[in-house]
Amino acid sequence: MASNVEICNMSLSHIGHKRILSLDENTSTSRACKDAFNIIRDASLRDGNWKFATLSVPLAPIDESVPGFLYIYKQPSDCLKLLKVFNEATVSNPIPQNFEPTLSPLTQVQSIVTDVETAWAKYIKRVTDPNLFDAKFVEYFSYRLSAALAVPLTGDMQKAQAMMQVSRTVLAEADLINGREGSQQKPSYSSLLQSR
Repeated sequence: MASNVEICNMSLSHIGHKRILSLDENTSTSRACKDAFNIIRDASLRDGNWKFATLSVPLAPIDESVPGFLYIYKQPSDCLKLLKVFNEATVSNPIPQNFEPTLSPLTQVQSIVTDVETAWAKYIKRVTDPNLFDAKFVEYFSYRLSAALAVPLTGDMQKAQAMMQVSRTVLAEADLINGREGSQQKPSYSSLLQSR
């Protein structure tokens, strides 16, 4: 898959700008790429429901209380976007429950409040290794990054807006692809008999 520098160079080519050899070069282009890269990567991960970045884990309870909720859990440190909270008993077929992300009142850590005992969370995690990126994510991220780089490097707001529009199109395509991936519903025994 693409390296961080290759993703930056894809972004730079989208806006007609010269390539870089390293994110540590002493150039305004390299500095702009380095300044924006992690922020736009995380924003890009939050924007979609990327299968490669989706994780389900048990949540660690916090010994605090929040009015209106029975339980408070520590949010996973690599969580960028919570998708659902569900009970441990439904891990194989999660049934989403009500939850709210919040700060814990005493310790001020990112938390999740819910009425679910022994809760699990499904979320989009921060993925920093570009070797794990899905090809469609690389394409989307490169356009999001080019939108962020367009004004500082070219001074062209219309180019930035055009790159954002392309990124939205790529994200819509990615959502379709991600929606089709995964296990399909198994046919029921009765539907198999009817097909005979």
